[in-house]
Amino acid sequence: MATFLNGVQVGWWSTQDNYIYATLTGSVTRSGNTVTLSDMVLTLTSRYSSWGQEAQWFIVNGTQTDYTVYANGLDLGSYQLNNTSFSVSDTQTSASVSWASFDGWNGSFTVGFPSGSTPPTGLTVSAPYNITPHGATFDVSISSYGNPPSTDGRWIEAGIAGQNAWQSPSLRSAITQNTLSASITVDNTSTQTQTLAIKPNTQYYYGGGANNLQMSTSTISGQFVTAAEGPQVSISSKTTTSVTLDYVAPADGGYYNKTLAYSIDNGSTWTTFATITSGSAASGSFTISGLTQNSVYTVLTKVTTTVGSTAGTTVTADLRPEATLYGSVSGQTQKIVDLYCSSNGQANLVTKIYGSVNGEAKLIYQGFGHST
Repeated sequence: MATFLNGVQVGWWSTQDNYIYATLTGSVTRSGNTVTLSDMVLTLTSRYSSWGQEAQWFIVNGTQTDYTVYANGLDLGSYQLNNTSFSVSDTQTSASVSWASFDGWNGSFTVGFPSGSTPPTGLTVSAPYNITPHGATFDVSISSYGNPPSTDGRWIEAGIAGQNAWQSPSLRSAITQNTLSASITVDNTSTQTQTLAIKPNTQYYYGGGANNLQMSTSTISGQFVTAAEGPQVSISSKTTTSVTLDYVAPADGGYYNKTLAYSIDNGSTWTTFATITSGSAASGSFTISGLTQNSVYTVLTKVTTTVGSTAGTTVTADLRPEATLYGSVSGQTQKIVDLYCSSNGQANLVTKIYGSVNGEAKLIYQGFGHST
């Protein structure tokens, strides 16, 4: 039972200084977007002892109740008022209700009631999969959007957090709208919440949320570690049977040790060329020996942690000899840098010369426009 009015002046009895005071109590219930005031009892008292009877009325929210007062000293009696109802919005939790009395007095009081909206329920978020250096994919589902159940634009959400809480300032998330379940990928291109830059080989929390545009729910489901970033590799030198490559492993969170490896048989076998035990950037070189002369090799690279492997740079090592053209200068053999020929009576720079090797056209000379 709620008290709406407590000793409020609502009129006078017999003389204008013999004020009538009212206390109004009742119940407040909500069904959908309708609020009802019921079981209302108006109790009246007077300032001075009063006698006699009088027909009066009292209005709550536009609903009038008529009654007859039988004064007996200070007690003017209690009267059951008619129920009254009014409409509210989904999220509304209070309203101002008007009242007026037979004597021309009026005012208002405030009533509180539950929100008509309810949050989504049954939120679950799977463990991450397709883990990359900068994100992962999650399966998110809910059993119901609550109330309202079908507002266009409602969403479910997956996210990666830097703390054990679904909140900024360390959260990256993505959403899918108007569905109860979806596979959602979260990475540094996700735009729902953008207060976290996801780093490789770093431990994070993960979770999800749901929002029906009125109310929301969220959860943190666990922790995971992102994959490491693949190495950057380039050829620094080569011989007829070997190739030396330089590598750079970028800095990361350092959560797991990293193993760097290469393959020259399209990933069938891998050979480790470095192990890194910190999150600092690392660089170095390695040589692949025992290669076959006049062959071309595709060198694959990768980094592996407990999470899995990430591909690095792929390079091509061409061990075929490069043809060189020589000529005589002052009686000595010299490499030809620029070669010219006559075309339409003018000297023109020759950029490439091809010859036949085992029935195939092979480049035997290439000029680069050096100054003479």
